[in-house]
Amino acid sequence: MAIAGAFGIYELYNYYQMSKASDNALAFTNAEIENIVGDQKQMNLQAFLRVLRQGESSQDPSAYAMKVGRGYFTDPNNPDWSKFPTNTYNKQMNSDAAGAYQIISPTWNTEIQPNLHLPDFSPDSQDKAAVFLISLRGAYDDVVNGNFTSAINKLGVEWASLSSSPYGQPVQTLAMEQKTFTDFGGEIVS
Repeated sequence: MAIAGAFGIYELYNYYQMSKASDNALAFTNAEIENIVGDQKQMNLQAFLRVLRQGESSQDPSAYAMKVGRGYFTDPNNPDWSKFPTNTYNKQMNSDAAGAYQIISPTWNTEIQPNLHLPDFSPDSQDKAAVFLISLRGAYDDVVNGNFTSAINKLGVEWASLSSSPYGQPVQTLAMEQKTFTDFGGEIVS
């Protein structure tokens, strides 16, 4: 189901709620996602995605092809984005996280796909999945409105690299996260 009219990625949560109520599958086009370029809420969301990438993978476009522990699950120069990768398990880290946001297969299979019905694991689908997880964890409004610390505190349970993470893995400092956010156009209100 394509969405008519202007649609920005930061509206994903509202559309998800409507779709959930009507049992319609979600489908988005790049034009719909990028329609509101320049809007501060859009900029805050895009900047926050960069904060996640900074800790989980990298800012390089090849981040979308990364597997846990670094390395790639597909050739970044000739990628196969057709499905969630099955070759990412890292025994030492006991994880199969993949992509720019290091999404694990149980999250993809039980939370993301049943709700978003994404066609593949492309960069576009990974971005949509990350926005969905931000929404699902109750941080969507904080992110788009620049309530940065509140968003970080809510999302540490989802992304282990955030300063609020309880998992004991290496994390970014709050100052590093704030710098990345503002460097990519985000505006911190609180």
